[in-house]
Amino acid sequence: MKKIIMTGIFTMFAVACWAQDPNPGKPQDQNAPGGSSMRHTRMFGMSFNEELFPPESVMQNQQALGLTDEQKKSILEVMKTFSAQFTELQWKQSAEQEIMSELLKQEQVDETKSLAQLDKLMAIENEIKRLNLGNLIKIRNLLTAEQKTKMKSLRQSMMMKMMEGARERRGGANPPPPPKPQDE
Repeated sequence: MKKIIMTGIFTMFAVACWAQDPNPGKPQDQNAPGGSSMRHTRMFGMSFNEELFPPESVMQNQQALGLTDEQKKSILEVMKTFSAQFTELQWKQSAEQEIMSELLKQEQVDETKSLAQLDKLMAIENEIKRLNLGNLIKIRNLLTAEQKTKMKSLRQSMMMKMMEGARERRGGANPPPPPKPQDE
């Protein structure tokens, strides 16, 4: 029975950690707040992807968007605030993960304490997700209607280029069949 409980706790903890990383197995810049630029929008689902713009994308396309100096300054302030809050949450999360790790290392795992600790970790993850979404909304609200339309267009053309690149790496739209093995 205790093995089942421990397995259940470990599984919930692993799922909670995995759920926080929408790109498992892909390296991320841990020094950048929020990791990769697409991480911000992927966690919220497809409908959010269409309306929200990662700050890195806005920054990389500031000339194409025609951002004003005031918009640039405001976006920079949003990002500074976000970065400070995100770093604080990362520290809290790391400390709580250490506590969870210690709880699970015990010969006899205290289920009540472990589940309470899991609740703390999940609450921090929710704070991080709320912070990310709030950040994306603030940046979106700083853009004009024309800039939002332009960002959608830029994103669509970037996706098309990525798809074409993937198709080329696979050998074109209709790659030739693999060679037949020769009989000896």
